[in-house]
Amino acid sequence: MAMKIGDEYRWCFADLRAWRKLAQLCGDSGDEDRIVGGLRDYAHRLPQAFAEVAGEEVFTVLLAYGPDDAAAIERLQVIQAIQAGLDAKCAEVRSWFDAN
Repeated sequence: MAMKIGDEYRWCFADLRAWRKLAQLCGDSGDEDRIVGGLRDYAHRLPQAFAEVAGEEVFTVLLAYGPDDAAAIERLQVIQAIQAGLDAKCAEVRSWFDAN
């Protein structure tokens, strides 16, 4: 089941306007500040938090499999792809606030 953010069902296309609309639909007047503030905070903190956890996983994978193992290489590529996508989306979200 999909969850709608404002009028957008595809989370990757939700923009600040969609998040504000979701916050307004939640009811309480303080919800917009809480939701939008949380979004801004997450956009700043998530890339580093993921990098820290991913770093632990990279160490574990390399220790368990070695740097030349195919499974280790694949896991490391997945981690890098997730980090790159997270970095890009968080940068986009931060830009919404820089523009305002």
